[in-house]
Amino acid sequence: LSLSLTFCQVHVVWKFLITFADVLELSSVTLDEFIQSLHDYDSRLLGELHVALLKSIIKDIEDVARTPSVALGVNPGGGHPQIVEGAYSWGFNIRNWQRHLNLLTWPEILRQFALSAGFGPQLKKRNAEDVFYRDENEGQDGQNVISALRNGSAAVRAAALMKERGYTHRRSRHRLTPGTVKFAAFHVLSLEDSSGLTILEVAEKIQKSGLRDLTTSKTPEASIAAALSRDTKLFERTAPSTYCVKSPYRKDPADSEAVL
Repeated sequence: LSLSLTFCQVHVVWKFLITFADVLELSSVTLDEFIQSLHDYDSRLLGELHVALLKSIIKDIEDVARTPSVALGVNPGGGHPQIVEGAYSWGFNIRNWQRHLNLLTWPEILRQFALSAGFGPQLKKRNAEDVFYRDENEGQDGQNVISALRNGSAAVRAAALMKERGYTHRRSRHRLTPGTVKFAAFHVLSLEDSSGLTILEVAEKIQKSGLRDLTTSKTPEASIAAALSRDTKLFERTAPSTYCVKSPYRKDPADSEAVL
């Protein structure tokens, strides 16, 4: 909310807030109180209004990210799929927005939300050399050094498990290194049909299968999205935040126990 708003604009915003007060779970606010909050330094009322609005928006975004309608192409002109894609591109974890939203954190969450929606600086596309270099270190996007060290033992265990099941050397030309996010996502998606899975669904199945421990990563969804979007020979984007494995590499769902 900008201090440069005209009285007419302020009145429109206030009218909106009191009209949807029940939906936003806001207490009654008079016009005078609202105007005064625009002039107060570090206004608590202004913070509460932003938190309420962000809470409603983020909940809607999370619902859209989880719903199958996104994968089916419903709401093609809406902004939510683009915001979800933007959050993954920037490395933001949309689950943390709702989890950590409060009177102290809302400015930072609003900043991340704005960047994800396309406002402010734009991400530069990586060139081919950068993509190839980062492919050698896939699975590390969005993780700090401590997380990478913690994941070391999990990667060793995953590699030993997959070697025992006979999947160690398959598709090596596609850099499917046991213990990486890409390796785990491939084996999860290889059992799905052409409709694929959303990023959130892939993350949940990876965690349940034990192919990789995602709990130590700050932004597991961002790591998965980066790994899938980078390899267009193995993976295909079927809808916003939704990917599948290309048909030559799919496996029979009946073999799920052997794969997972």
